[in-house]
Order: sequence, then structure tokens, then C-alpha cells
Amino acid sequence: MAFAFYLFERFPANELMKLFLLVGAVAAIGSLFLVVFFPQYGLQNRAGIATGAWEGIFGHKNNCGEIMTYLLMPAFFVQVKSHSAKLFRVAYIVIVLLIIVMSRSAGAWVVCGSCLMFIAMLRLLVRMPRKDVAAMVLVLSGLAVIAGIVIYNNFSLLMFALGKDPTMSGRTIIWSGLLPSLIKRPLFGYGFMAFWQGLHGESANVGMLMHWPGMGYAENGVIELWLELGAIGVA
Repeated sequence: MAFAFYLFERFPANELMKLFLLVGAVAAIGSLFLVVFFPQYGLQNRAGIATGAWEGIFGHKNNCGEIMTYLLMPAFFVQVKSHSAKLFRVAYIVIVLLIIVMSRSAGAWVVCGSCLMFIAMLRLLVRMPRKDVAAMVLVLSGLAVIAGIVIYNNFSLLMFALGKDPTMSGRTIIWSGLLPSLIKRPLFGYGFMAFWQGLHGESANVGMLMHWPGMGYAENGVIELWLELGAIGVA
């Protein structure tokens, strides 16, 4: 966190975005290099079998898709003047989007798509008269609510369309199994790094319920924090 504060104090916003683009360019070139010349490292393997999903220089396809999504965003806001810099930005966006798509990370696709829609909405609102912005925000908010309802009611179908199972690889089962533990200590949790104790304590009940004695993570950052520090820690 101290390093993050240092970066924001040390660099102007536009220079900081250029720095992120440099990091993204190195990550993209390194990932493409591994995928093309060393696919045994650049492609995800399960039990020694290549799945075809790109993970590049990252340890997992999900990490690849999500981190490249974060590194993509500054390209839409950085201010560049020269013709060569503008061409670099276009090439950067195309290549990073390619890596995100080829990562086959459904989570990264959703996050990236949401970010791109948000950027498009921002640019639209900036160009509109101020009196029309409020009306547009209300309309977009209503559409977002409708879309949320449609997704909720057709969640299983949507997940199958993305090539995933509705339990998100068993994560929803884990979350429901942890609910009784959350209810037992809702405010203060079980203590920092104190919940997962194998076959001892409360984690033993969850492990036996899930038929997974070696379970050691909630597969969700908010739930994990809630287990450790309770609702107060989450807040």
C-alpha cells in the first residue's frame, strides 16, 4: 500500500498510466513468446494435457485474463499526441484483448466486457448536455436492473453457454456449506487465519459436509474475510 501511495505521489496520472501500459506491453510480449515458442509453459495443462487456454507468463488462465484486463484499462484513458503513440495504443488494445479472449477465463470475459461497457457509457455521458445526463443515468440504471433479473433467472443457461457449470466448479456448494459457520460468529468471525484448521474445530464440520477434509479456502474473498474477521472486518 505504501508503494501504491508512492506511485501516485511520484507520477502525474497520465505518466502513471503510461507506466502501466509499459508493464502491460512487457506482460503481453512475454505471454505471446511463451505461447508461441514454449507452449508447455504458455498454455494451461491439466494432468499433463494442454487445454488450449492461454496463461502466458501467469500461473493460471484466470490470472492471465484478469490481470491483462486491469492492464488494458489505462489504454482507454491515457493521453497521447504523436501518431506512433496512437498506433501503439491501438495495437496494444488489440493484442491484450486477444490474450484475454484466448485465456478462456469466463470471469475475465465478464469483467472486461463490463469495463468496456462502462467506458463507452462514460464517453457517451461526457458528450451529452448535463440536463440529459440524469435521464440517461436513470435509463441505464433501469436496464442494469432488468439485465440483473434476467441473468439471475437464467443463470444456469448462461453458465452453460459460457462452458461452465452452474455451481461455478463447485464454488456455490462451498459457499452454501460455509453459511452455517458464518451464522455462528457473524460479527467478529473466528480470528485472523484461525478458521481453517483441517479436521479440528469448525472447519472440520465444513470439510466433512463437503467431503473434502483438506479444504482450506472459501473460494471467495468476502466470505473468507467474514470467516476471519466477521461482518465488522468486512465493513
